[in-house]
Amino acid sequence: MQFNEDSRVKIPTIIHLTRLGYNYLSLNDAKCDEKTNIFDDIFIESIIKINEGIENKDAQRLMEDIKLTLENEDLGKAFYEKLIATSGLKLIDFVDFNKNRFDVVTELTYKNGDEAAPEIRAIERKNSISFNKKIPIIALIGDSSSNVIYEYFKAEINDNFVKGISANIVARKLLDYIKATYKNINSEIIRVSDFLHDDLVKELEKYKIGYDHKIRLI
Repeated sequence: MQFNEDSRVKIPTIIHLTRLGYNYLSLNDAKCDEKTNIFDDIFIESIIKINEGIENKDAQRLMEDIKLTLENEDLGKAFYEKLIATSGLKLIDFVDFNKNRFDVVTELTYKNGDEAAPEIRAIERKNSISFNKKIPIIALIGDSSSNVIYEYFKAEINDNFVKGISANIVARKLLDYIKATYKNINSEIIRVSDFLHDDLVKELEKYKIGYDHKIRLI
């Protein structure tokens, strides 16, 4: 088998998720709003199932409201609040989880880092966020040529990792940004274990020694 992203990442992930109960959804047969990555028909069907008794037009109105919310320049705050809501029309049923629907697809449209970063910086400028409170943006790249690095520099991306880099270097660099961000805080809980591999979490534990604030990995 050829070793590439499909054979080493996408296909094994899809197989694993289908074993967990996810439905494989072919993009050829699905109607997807490319701007929001919402599958309109699936959304309407799922909302009606979760919120028993509502009509199709109410589910349609909710979907349009969600799409407008996703255009907010609030880094997803309003959408997150709708996502976790337990009153009114719900997007997720936290009581009867079997009412929710789980699908997996191969890949949806997305923005590259040099496309998304300027939008984040624009939101920060609009909200007068000071330099030391801006979100550190670190790119994971496969091409480290000077032209590519320059494009990321123009997009106001702080730093980059080249794919395949040592976990030790990743750990050091992440903690440098954590230290810079939280240098005036005596104690801070950094939730890294949710999105970092266990081996990298162990590396982070090593490098926290000597910092002037506490980092608790949870």
